[in-house]
Amino acid sequence: MKRKTIPILVILVISLISFNSHGQDGNTTEIPLTDNINFYSPEKTYLHTDKDMYMAGDTIWFKAYLLDGLTHKKSPKSRVVYVELLDSRDSIVDKRRLYVEDISGYSAIPLPKKIQNGSYGLRAYTKFMLNDAVPYFQNVLPVFQDHTSLKEFSDDLVHNSVKTKNLSMYQEDRTIQIHFFPEGGTLVAGLSTTLALKITDADGNPLDLEGAILDSNRKTVAHFKSDEGLALVYFKPKTNTSYYAMIHDDAQRKYFLPPVSTKGYSLSVKNRDENIIVQMESTEKNGLDGTVVKGYMRGGKIIEHKVDSGQESFYALKIPTKDFPNGMARFTLDNKKGEPICQRTIFVDNKTKEPRLSINISPDKPFKNERTNLSISIKDSMGTPIKGDFSVSITPLENQIHHSGMKDWFLLESDFIGTINNLTIDRIGFELSKPIMDAFMLTKEREGFILNDLEDNNRSVGTSNPEKGIMISGKVTCSANNEKMSERIVSLSILENAYGETQVVDKNGHFSFGPYVFNGKATAILQLKNKNDFPKDSIIVDPTWPKITKNMPHNTENPYLIATHHTSKDYNSDYDHIKSEDYQPGMTYLNEVVVKEKRKTIDQIIMEEINSSVPYSHPDVRVFRDSIPGWYGMSAIDLLARKGFRISGDYPNQSISLLGGSPGSIKNGTGPLVLVDGVPAKGLLNTLRASEVLFIDVLRFASATLYGSRAASGVIAVYTNRTLLSSDYGPSDTGMVKLEIQGFDENTDFKPATLGLNGKNEGTLYWDPKIEMDASGIYSMEFFSGNQIGKYVIEIKGITENGQIVNESRTFEVSL
Repeated sequence: MKRKTIPILVILVISLISFNSHGQDGNTTEIPLTDNINFYSPEKTYLHTDKDMYMAGDTIWFKAYLLDGLTHKKSPKSRVVYVELLDSRDSIVDKRRLYVEDISGYSAIPLPKKIQNGSYGLRAYTKFMLNDAVPYFQNVLPVFQDHTSLKEFSDDLVHNSVKTKNLSMYQEDRTIQIHFFPEGGTLVAGLSTTLALKITDADGNPLDLEGAILDSNRKTVAHFKSDEGLALVYFKPKTNTSYYAMIHDDAQRKYFLPPVSTKGYSLSVKNRDENIIVQMESTEKNGLDGTVVKGYMRGGKIIEHKVDSGQESFYALKIPTKDFPNGMARFTLDNKKGEPICQRTIFVDNKTKEPRLSINISPDKPFKNERTNLSISIKDSMGTPIKGDFSVSITPLENQIHHSGMKDWFLLESDFIGTINNLTIDRIGFELSKPIMDAFMLTKEREGFILNDLEDNNRSVGTSNPEKGIMISGKVTCSANNEKMSERIVSLSILENAYGETQVVDKNGHFSFGPYVFNGKATAILQLKNKNDFPKDSIIVDPTWPKITKNMPHNTENPYLIATHHTSKDYNSDYDHIKSEDYQPGMTYLNEVVVKEKRKTIDQIIMEEINSSVPYSHPDVRVFRDSIPGWYGMSAIDLLARKGFRISGDYPNQSISLLGGSPGSIKNGTGPLVLVDGVPAKGLLNTLRASEVLFIDVLRFASATLYGSRAASGVIAVYTNRTLLSSDYGPSDTGMVKLEIQGFDENTDFKPATLGLNGKNEGTLYWDPKIEMDASGIYSMEFFSGNQIGKYVIEIKGITENGQIVNESRTFEVSL
């Protein structure tokens, strides 16, 4: 498989002072991004959904992109992407596991018709990403019970979006806040500086105002005019002088700048499109001797330049940008000890390399439910068709929030720690000036950007390894004979495929089977083969689904949204889709088997193990959590309701009947006797989530007599995950554990409406997660326009084969 790398940058050093015998090129180290890219570079995910807002009962159609964080091409590490739908309490409502062969996979999540109103999160991640500062990508998706609520919300976004204010709009509350951000971090006397100003109200809303910078002698040294609450000024601070800002028409207040240092360094970085000019200055003679300039992009170091010894107080580099990828470039100036002195971040947006998109529909303004043709062309600046992986959606404009898109995530937000607010790359490129982007970068220096030194072979990778498929792992624990741990043998049997293998545990008792690739669910049995030799040993099974233990370091949600607090398949044996170059040694692809009967002998052993842990012989009803579809978002009582038991009341004040009469209150003790892991637990059943339950036994009539008069209304015996301990199932003192493993979700295809003029066609008109271009680079299809007049939006997203991001849209209008 061909190795993907970023072209090595060529550094041209320009001397602005006289040089000594060491030469004017200094000591430039070109950083090769080869093997370290594969091992150290981060991964990034992104979700393209068919729309941004949903109605109860809708289906969320989505495509998950998985890229190498440095090249924005195929990741050489993970093949497994986890997608989770979360409620406002971060509880998982539904989830999907996708197998990504190249750079994307797609599926769908149907929303229940009775889902509660609120803002839901849809996040995507790989297990390897959990090592990083940005562990996942997440979108916020508002969900509504009725169209009226959705329409009102959409209208509010249009009319009440975050807007900048000027002073004439701001007479009632004249609270103004100004924050100052010197280039390089410090104002130094005698060194020219660029100073960014961030001007907001007390709530952080940007203010567009005019003013000036004055010194302690009331002499004006610079003027400014903010745009989006941001402004830049240029001046050279003096010793023994203080500076302050004043707003025109508000001369009563002074906003003081940071104090001026008498000694120090400055680092100035200017983006001149074709070149980046890096200038360093020091107040000390020969103060730059031995200093080092380092450059980073997309999480990795790309250049390192050691300044010549013997230099005086000024030095400059000219760096061509023709081979730079788009995104943030951060430069640091380190002293002789390798300690950073100054830092500066700029944004590189080389539009000459961006793909050219053409989106056309015919007719240009279709009638309601009219057959409409769509054509999409993606070419480079020379008109040559571009290959890549793209997706397209067509939805009502009112379903879109217009939050930051794919470019913003991959080029800005995913490498950034802090809040982005309302500034997007497209707005900067087409509406705002470069100085505003420069000011924006300066204001974010304190919050920080994510850097990884890819050449550091001693850096920590983290505890979560990349996954090529589904892994089944765990540990054997024992209270004796630890010195013989290497003699423990664990076997794995996958019942549906009649597949099995054994493994000797490592010195710490760990075992790991896989990776496996299969769709649907599988039943696996883990067994300690030599249990008789080690009777005190137990098996603990690791969770088969990762658990997020840290939150995002910054807010990637839309600023308008505030979460409200309420809310048998065959195995895939078609190996033709697996490219030979993608084959991973050790990968196990399970054969297709139609399951007609389970291995009863093993199941009987498992059931005997369960029955031996309960004081009664056989329950009247046994409900296994994993046997209930969609249990992720349920309560324990919901599991019983799905089995036909009569439930009344609202969570958490519910009543239940086991005997067919009127429901009795669980909370007040007038209903069935509730036992949790064998202990009476009055009222606890109301608070248990299904995720905490392994299985529930129901005892009625004669079966309940064991518990006497307390069980007149029956018994509900709940057994939690501790019953067969592990994070999901375990530990099992019998040396055997049964697991129900969720495999990969199959691709779900969208079925567009095929209607006549009188048909009904609402919501998403079209969704294609896998656009296929013809030889001339054209994608063509037809769809029926909506049955509602108004505006609709066509949105195309994706990645070209050379790592360029595509994120374009076009609106059209449906008329009567």
